[in-house]
Amino acid sequence: MKKNFSHIIFCVLTFCNACGDKYTPPPTLPPPDDTAVVDKYQAIALNLNANGSFTVDDNLLNINLYGTNALYGVCLPQIAEGHFIAETSCTNVANKSGYGIAVINLKEGKPDFGNFTAITVVLEGNYPLIEAVDRQNGIDNVLDNTNTIAANKLASRYCLLLNAEQYSVPFTAVNGKVKILRNAISGFFHFYVGVEKNIDGVTKNDWVELAQSKDWSAQGQKFLVAPIAVTKTKDKTHSKFIDTKIDKFEPSDIDATSSFSAARREFVWAGFKGDAIVITFDKGTKTGQQGHKFVFWSEANYVPMWIMNNELAFCYEFVEVWSNKGVPGCFEPMSDRLKRFSGAEILENSPLRKVVKWDYTLVNPDYNLPAPGNQKPEVEEIYTIYPDGTGTRKITFRQKTDGGFRSHHELAEPMVISGSSTIPADHFGSPALKVSNAEEATFELLPSRNLNVETVKAWQEQIYTVNLNNAPNPFCVFAYSQNNKQTAPLAITPEFTWHNTHYQMSHFPTDRQPYLNGYDKSMADFPSQISHSSVIGIEAMENTDWTDDYLTDTNGRKYRVYISLIGLDMDKNNIAAQYTQTWLYKGTVQTSENCEFKEMDYAEKTFVLSKKAEGICNVVFSKNIINPVLKFENADLSNLNLKIDNRSFTDIITEKRGNDFYIFINKKIEAGSLIQIEN
Repeated sequence: MKKNFSHIIFCVLTFCNACGDKYTPPPTLPPPDDTAVVDKYQAIALNLNANGSFTVDDNLLNINLYGTNALYGVCLPQIAEGHFIAETSCTNVANKSGYGIAVINLKEGKPDFGNFTAITVVLEGNYPLIEAVDRQNGIDNVLDNTNTIAANKLASRYCLLLNAEQYSVPFTAVNGKVKILRNAISGFFHFYVGVEKNIDGVTKNDWVELAQSKDWSAQGQKFLVAPIAVTKTKDKTHSKFIDTKIDKFEPSDIDATSSFSAARREFVWAGFKGDAIVITFDKGTKTGQQGHKFVFWSEANYVPMWIMNNELAFCYEFVEVWSNKGVPGCFEPMSDRLKRFSGAEILENSPLRKVVKWDYTLVNPDYNLPAPGNQKPEVEEIYTIYPDGTGTRKITFRQKTDGGFRSHHELAEPMVISGSSTIPADHFGSPALKVSNAEEATFELLPSRNLNVETVKAWQEQIYTVNLNNAPNPFCVFAYSQNNKQTAPLAITPEFTWHNTHYQMSHFPTDRQPYLNGYDKSMADFPSQISHSSVIGIEAMENTDWTDDYLTDTNGRKYRVYISLIGLDMDKNNIAAQYTQTWLYKGTVQTSENCEFKEMDYAEKTFVLSKKAEGICNVVFSKNIINPVLKFENADLSNLNLKIDNRSFTDIITEKRGNDFYIFINKKIEAGSLIQIEN
């Protein structure tokens, strides 16, 4: 059934360009028209010129607006409070309709004309113009009531012209969607407009963001949400809205999973939510008891992260290159804000392990390549995660080799990501970083900067452990030697010229604002912003002309493979060295005659064996190992009985995969111990 309403409420708002103008109500504010609250929809004209009317027909809201520089909205009957997203979609953007959404204080059951915030889009020229507008306690367009953003920057931070001329905003088209997030953790409003862009023949949609605005409302304030029609220089507009909703949700992840599992689902962190692959751990393990998760999240462009708690995440970063042809920016997956190239999928999901593939292309925020030519620098990463919270990261890197491109590249950059009420420095211990090898030669860094790069580069294995407050210490390991290039074809070089613990770089992960500080970063305005700080770069700096130390795929494309060990040191007792010893095993493996040790599979983190005859297979390691994974090729040991030093041991996980049989042994095994495998 269609319903028709028309209503004008007079109040003064200098729209968009003025900041700090005092709201002066008319001598007598007219009482609300009764027709405005029929079926509980309430119309609100937010400035003197706004002459509007609306109809509601099932899921479609039609708003007609007359008057220049005008705002007119229709409040939903639902009340918003706490942590929520208010979102709507304008369906007739192609007709250059002006649209937006407002969050308005609720006062005595009515919209409070003196207190609202809104995001607006007008399509009256060749390009969309996005603006945030508000009224705070009767003052128009305060926007930043913390006085953090300089007055001469307010217009540029709360207004954005989508003409593709501003670096990191390569958009000229909007898709009609707008939303406001009220983050109950930080106490800030976030403003978003949906954009779209065709990239290599595929049209992708996502969000751009304006600067945040601190919520000035009283504790426990309730709100109304209103799709709004907007004009600027035009004197009328007709806007149609569908899918208007108030999404109330908890600002942290709610997950009842108590087992070692991998699932694709909605994931929430620090008040933001999106699609994710979430790996959780058994509650019987220390990793599971503390609720840590390994997550590939859309709001981080699927860059994998350890989630320690709702204020602390950690990531190893990714492959990154830089242009030698004068193209600005960093070429990395965090630049792919539309997620055109970055995506993740589960390859294996068994009790033994979780395997996730993550693909991405190295572009800058404008989706440019680092040099001329059509060839793209492309990366595939395979993460294999075991029940003890350790795993491997297999990096397959196809460099761009046309257009005269020559560049070294980064493999990792361990970084802390702080949530909506902390900064990165809150989470680092002192020293913040330890760089060591399996023999425990160590540099303790930050605040110290006494790192000998050449010494570390010469080590056959490099263990990078980050010291965190009130959380386990994440680590990653890279290894290279002339005698074994299976884990790295080139020497690994640490880069430590600028990294530190005190940065608040906010362009990643959740932020969708334009880059604010040159071509490579944004620094946070507010302590509440999600931000990151990285502590060291781990790089492959040699052989940038790709003349050797590469493989070739079936298409003739050159690539290199790097494998890294990753995990958490739950007790901060330098267990990373023990895991490294197991992964890069340099001892001997003795077996009985009916089985044979063949090799280490570094990408799977497995000892590969074969069983040549029936009977008990005996295995003895000459060095200590921890939580080993044994892989028996072409064998089925489904009915096995495993003993260690003649005692039955049942804390194992087994899996038959294809023709092979895997055994995960959850135990530190001392050198010389006898492992007996009977089937």
